[in-house]
Amino acid sequence: MKTKNLQRIGLTKKQIDFVMAENGKDVNHVKEQMVLREKQMNEMQKENDHLYKELTKLNQIVERYNGIDVKELLETQKRYDKELLELKKSNAIERLFGNLPFASKLAKKQAIQEFEKQNFIFKDDVFIGVDSFFENLIKNDANAFYKR
Repeated sequence: MKTKNLQRIGLTKKQIDFVMAENGKDVNHVKEQMVLREKQMNEMQKENDHLYKELTKLNQIVERYNGIDVKELLETQKRYDKELLELKKSNAIERLFGNLPFASKLAKKQAIQEFEKQNFIFKDDVFIGVDSFFENLIKNDANAFYKR
């Protein structure tokens, strides 16, 4: 706003000073708002750039797995988990029976088969509650072991 324009319409000096002061306040307020908006816009642009980079990374990851059958992966995982559990059980059985003085391989094999029929709980790579089984095995089938 220009003072000449206000003088042309017949405003007094006091009126012109008032109008110019009010206009200055409005202009300063708008400038402050512009600075604030520009700062917000810069922050949003930084966030947008960051999100774009993250999206690009995620898209690259997705492309690596493109064409993979998730259902097949899950089934394979189940199969391997089951096989691993069976292997752990087999190793635990070998630890339990490995050092016992069986009279023959057949006696050991039959004892293991009887053990497996019991369906003991298998937790943390050990069978739970097997003491009574071995006590009964030694007591009821003493011929299965070497005599000392």
